[in-house]
Amino acid sequence: MLSLSPASLIAGRGRCLAERHKTVTSPTPNRFRTPLMLETGNRGRGSMGDPKLIYSLEIRVMDLEKKINALEKQVEGILAGRKSQTGSSFAPLPAALLKRISDGENPVRAVRQFRLMTQRELGERSGIRPNHISAIERGMSYGLKTAKRLAGALEVQ
Repeated sequence: MLSLSPASLIAGRGRCLAERHKTVTSPTPNRFRTPLMLETGNRGRGSMGDPKLIYSLEIRVMDLEKKINALEKQVEGILAGRKSQTGSSFAPLPAALLKRISDGENPVRAVRQFRLMTQRELGERSGIRPNHISAIERGMSYGLKTAKRLAGALEVQ
């Protein structure tokens, strides 16, 4: 069975190459808009033969790779900080965290969030049930034994 598409009809009439292409503007994450040349005579498959387009896409890929490398370095720094705090000597807490605590936020919640822990993870590390940790973060009083367990699990003095 022979199927005739509008593109094949246009190509068959002998029109020029410029009429066989359709320019589409691609959405881009930055302020530039790149025209994509899609050859309509190729049964819906776009041709990427435009060197300017390929170059602009390569530049974007290189920029994204730089951003990924920077983020990976930040994650490594955070993880290295967490590993250095698991030793016998605890690293001091950052000033921003201390400010949150001094502004009235619950210290257990602030340090737990700084350590990127959930209440369940803190409960597993400290031996305290997550619902009890939730109550402590909401302001319930707790004893010395619980405070020592939380301090050990949160790696603070």
